[in-house]
Amino acid sequence: MSKKILLLFCMSVILSAAAQNRKRTEGSRLNVEYPIAEANAKELGLKKLADSEHRHHYRFSTEGQIVEIWTDDDVTYQGFLLNYIYHRKGKGGYQHNILSKKESVYTDKAKQIIAMYDSLALNGIPTEERIANWQKGLDGGDDIVEFADRDSYSIKTYWEPAVQERIPGIYIKKFFNRLEVVFQLGRKYKSFQNELPIGNYYIGMMMVTKTVKFGAKGGSSLFRK
Repeated sequence: MSKKILLLFCMSVILSAAAQNRKRTEGSRLNVEYPIAEANAKELGLKKLADSEHRHHYRFSTEGQIVEIWTDDDVTYQGFLLNYIYHRKGKGGYQHNILSKKESVYTDKAKQIIAMYDSLALNGIPTEERIANWQKGLDGGDDIVEFADRDSYSIKTYWEPAVQERIPGIYIKKFFNRLEVVFQLGRKYKSFQNELPIGNYYIGMMMVTKTVKFGAKGGSSLFRK
C-alpha cells in the first residue's frame, strides 16, 4: 500500500512540474484581461486551465456561459456547462457577487464539439491580434478559447466572430454557432435567468432587472433589458 501511495505522489509531482513548464500562448490584450478572467474563474470555483493534468482540456467562454471539456484517452469525455451572471448589490450597485448554475456534459455531445474543433483546426488559429484585418469595435463581446495539454497552454480571444467576413473569423463563428446548437446555449441561459431571484444583474454590456409584475396572482417574474 505504501508503495502505491508513493507512486501516486511521485506522478502528481511530475504532472504538476510539467504543468508549470508548459509553453504558454496568449495575445497582448489578454495580458491585461487574463488576470480579470482568472479572478472571475476563481470566483466561479474553476481551476486554472494552465494547471490541468488532463491529456486534453478545453474551455470555451462567451458572455455568461462557459463550456469546459476534458479527456484522458480521447475516447471518453467529461465536462460541464456553466451559466453565470453578476448580481449588483450594495449602495449604488458597485459591488457584486456571481450567481451561477452548472450542469454536466457527457461524451456524446462533447465528441461532436471536439470533432468540429479538430476539423476546423482551431488549435492552429492564433488570437485575433495576430489575424490580419480582424474587425474590432468598442462594444460587443469576446469569445475565448482555452486549451491545455501536458506540453502547452493557450488562451485566445476573438471579438465578435459573427461580424468577421474572412477566414479564420468564419471558422471561429462556425464553431461557436455549433456550440450554441449542441448545448442549446440560448435556451439554457434564458432558463437560468428565469430562476434568478428578484434583483439587478449585468453580464457584459447587458443590464437586466428582475422584478415582480404587480397585480399578477402570486406575482410573476419578468426580465427587462
